[in-house]
Amino acid sequence: MNLQDFYDGKSGKYKVCFDKCSVLSKMLSWIDSGKTILDIGCADGAFGAELKKKGNTVYGFEISKSSAEKASHILDGVVVGNIEKDTLPYKEKNFDIIICADVLEHLYDPTSILIKLKKHLKDEGKIIISIPNIAHSSIRRALLFGRFEYTDIGLLDNSHIRFFTLNTAKKMIKEAGFKIQDFDATTDFNKAINYYLNALLKQLRWSVFPGLYGYQFLFLLNKKTTNES
Repeated sequence: MNLQDFYDGKSGKYKVCFDKCSVLSKMLSWIDSGKTILDIGCADGAFGAELKKKGNTVYGFEISKSSAEKASHILDGVVVGNIEKDTLPYKEKNFDIIICADVLEHLYDPTSILIKLKKHLKDEGKIIISIPNIAHSSIRRALLFGRFEYTDIGLLDNSHIRFFTLNTAKKMIKEAGFKIQDFDATTDFNKAINYYLNALLKQLRWSVFPGLYGYQFLFLLNKKTTNES
């Protein structure tokens, strides 16, 4: 089975959630209107539809043909391809925002992909990424009892190739030539607790054990200038 067939088989398994503490809602809060956006791994276009509601032009790049077909009826243009193998058919400095929502962990060399995407980003453009936290408390507990079991979705999704802690995610970002403008994270507590705990952690700028309780990390990235270290 090739990768395209594999991801066709996973199409529809990932739930799209827009509650106040979800990854996608947090990303939406970072995005204004009137932007030209590229959504890498756009799936069926559900997130892109929300971006378009805000008055943005949204293009998608997706490995699954079946998902891309659905997205093509929603977005302003969708390309089917493998981000690690295919040349992106976009002009340089074309996008205000490029989004990689839970994408980089599926790649063999995510650092090189961030570098690859950079040239398609305007000088003042931003990349938004989300990455699952392999050092989350649930994984630590499982390892304590000798368990490391893959699942269809979640932190140990069976299509994950790379795993990140907060420190290794930051290292990748630096190596790719970006700087962090903003940071956030999600938790996996139930919705009532999640809302208030997440608000508290946000107020504390995630200074309280983000590597332990953060389920997914979110980064808003800018390009580094040539004189920045």
